[in-house]
Amino acid sequence: WNQATGRVYFVHSFCARPNDENKDWILSTTTYGSDYISAVQKGNIMATQFHPEKSGEIGLSILAGFLGESADPLKLQVAESAGIAAALSK
Repeated sequence: WNQATGRVYFVHSFCARPNDENKDWILSTTTYGSDYISAVQKGNIMATQFHPEKSGEIGLSILAGFLGESADPLKLQVAESAGIAAALSK
């Protein structure tokens, strides 16, 4: 995604700041006081600083993106409701 139009759930008090050593991994940054890395990607590896499984509809869309374009957000909603998404995130 280029720009999130919703809010996602952050719970951590630590962060990684963008710099020359990690610039090739940065997928997105977030500004909250200052800029920090909120998602990284290199090759087929991707990770987020925030919790998509706790981020409502936008989080489900992000999880669907992880799974590919054929992922059904409705099935992800059912999985989240059953606690499966939370279990998979551990």
